[in-house]
Amino acid sequence: MANPNKGEVSLVAGDTTYTLRFTTNAICALEELLGGRTITQIGNELNSTEGMQMATARAVVWAALLDRHPDVEVLDAGDIMTVAGIKTALEAAGRAFQLAFPADGQDARGEGEGARPSKAKAG
Repeated sequence: MANPNKGEVSLVAGDTTYTLRFTTNAICALEELLGGRTITQIGNELNSTEGMQMATARAVVWAALLDRHPDVEVLDAGDIMTVAGIKTALEAAGRAFQLAFPADGQDARGEGEGARPSKAKAG
C-alpha cells in the first residue's frame, strides 16, 4: 500500500496495484530518458498535459515506477498505462511528482512543518 508520507501514490492496473514515487534516482533517470529536459520543464508539462507527447507521459510513469518496481521497462510502463487508463496513470504520476516536491514548510502530503532531513547512512 502506498504511503503518502513517503511521496507514494497507488495506481491500480487490472488486478495489480503499483506504487508510484519519485526518488532522486528516478528523477535523474527521467531527465536522461527525456534527453536532458530539466525537472522544471517536466514539471511544467505535467501541470498542463495538453499537448504532452505520449512518449513523455510513458517516461514519467516509468520513472515513477522505478523505486518500488525496478524491473519494469519503459514498454511495460506503457502497458500499465493502457490497463489503468492513460489519464488515470498520468494523474497518479503527476500526484507522485507533486509529493516529491512539497512546498516549503510542508511534508510530502502538503501538511505540517515539513519532514526533518535525516542523515544518510554510508554504506
